[in-house]
Amino acid sequence: MNTLHRMVGSLLFFGFCAGSALADWPTDPAAGLVVGAMENAFGPRQSIAAGDDGGVWVAWQDSLCIGSVRLQRIGVDGSLLSADGIDVQEDPTCAFHLPPVLEAIGDGAVVSRALSGMNLYPVERVGADGGALWPAGFSTDTVRTLGGVAEFSNGDALIVSNGFGSIHADRIDEVGNPVWAQQALVIDGISANLRIIDVVPMSDGGAVVLWDSHLSYTKLIYAMRIQNDGSPAWTEPVQMVAPPPGTASSRHSDPVAVSDGQGGVVLLFTHGFEAGTTPAPLLMQRVNADGSLAFPIEGVRVSLGSARQFDVIAKTDQTSGDVLVVWRDGQQANTAVRAQRMSLLGDRLWGDEGVEVAWLDPLRGSFDSVWKKDKLSVAIGEPGGVVMYELDGDGQIDAEPWAVYTGGAAGNVRTVGSGDGVVVSWQDDGFIAAQRLRVDGTLGGESCNAADLTQDGELDFFDVSAFLTAFAVNDPVADFTGEGDFDFFDVSAFLTAFAAGCP
Repeated sequence: MNTLHRMVGSLLFFGFCAGSALADWPTDPAAGLVVGAMENAFGPRQSIAAGDDGGVWVAWQDSLCIGSVRLQRIGVDGSLLSADGIDVQEDPTCAFHLPPVLEAIGDGAVVSRALSGMNLYPVERVGADGGALWPAGFSTDTVRTLGGVAEFSNGDALIVSNGFGSIHADRIDEVGNPVWAQQALVIDGISANLRIIDVVPMSDGGAVVLWDSHLSYTKLIYAMRIQNDGSPAWTEPVQMVAPPPGTASSRHSDPVAVSDGQGGVVLLFTHGFEAGTTPAPLLMQRVNADGSLAFPIEGVRVSLGSARQFDVIAKTDQTSGDVLVVWRDGQQANTAVRAQRMSLLGDRLWGDEGVEVAWLDPLRGSFDSVWKKDKLSVAIGEPGGVVMYELDGDGQIDAEPWAVYTGGAAGNVRTVGSGDGVVVSWQDDGFIAAQRLRVDGTLGGESCNAADLTQDGELDFFDVSAFLTAFAVNDPVADFTGEGDFDFFDVSAFLTAFAAGCP
């Protein structure tokens, strides 16, 4: 051991002399990273997405009445594109608030105001440096309302829009040129009272487009799959829910959809009822790759609880295909955030009522979730800040939540995976802020490399000390070769990583 200690100690000098790689992310929960300014915090007005390199894009409406859609990029190290983001599109609306359409493609992003008229307000695409990849944007000659954006595997963008009783799709390459000779017609001759609710890309090409059509107090939901060349994969749209008095979707809670990994989609929606005290269960439906429904038209229940179940969020476990579902359970003072794990066969894997994550402030509470490294991270915004709960694959919750932000009220919380951690953003009075959590719940940028055992973003004496301590007691963290022994080769691997420095 003395020889090994001397070998490790020989690099201490370099550790002290090495330049710091500390990230710009705050490590104090009392201070979030300010992303940009906005006029107060009324209404949900921000969107978040992660690029392939772990950088995170945030888009938001900066004013309640006549302003701009702004876009900011946060690097993995916490660096900003600019102090207040970039102005990407005029927002002529007043008292109209919706999170912008935002899709990360590669290291760049496609962004536009939600429900914008593309004949007047072109959809924009920018690179990682904020420069325009589509200099003129993408616009249409006729009136088309933007519905959603998805990414093709080669980096092309799928832009879905609707006209009066029709839904269309365009495939646009990186420099803004149409890939298809003409706009693909997803569906025509349908109700003009429609809204595109989701565009879910398929791993083998194409996408499933979902929309709803309003009835008096509820909504019907339909889906159509288009193939890689824009042609329809099914002869007609698939109706995902039954009309009243069956299981039409509630008008008070937006449905969401995720890929099932097998060429179809899983839909989550709340059963529509109008009476305030009537139970409103959360339901799951799945359409297969061939357009057939996997479950009876009434769907399967996500929870057998009797409370009203709204505001669903869904994430997919790419390994198992299971869907991780989080929702608002209850109403008024008796409101909680609950979570469930659903198999593609409709099995409730975390019990008949799921798992209670935490109580939610009935007035200012918000939440979001991300599934990463076999953990479900649930961020909850509240009057005092933001906390993060961690659930393992069996639905077991860590004893204590992690403090993300303690500096004041946080509304409209959003989360996304970023490198080896999770980024949380929120709206405060007058600005958008964000924070980054590592896998151990500490705040800051990515670990420098494998030798950064303290995960503080730099290599120094404390990492050497942590290695020596772990090595002395045969702690697996010091098994750098992964062969189960603790010997010269582990020390050599640690020294090599340490000498490489931070990127």
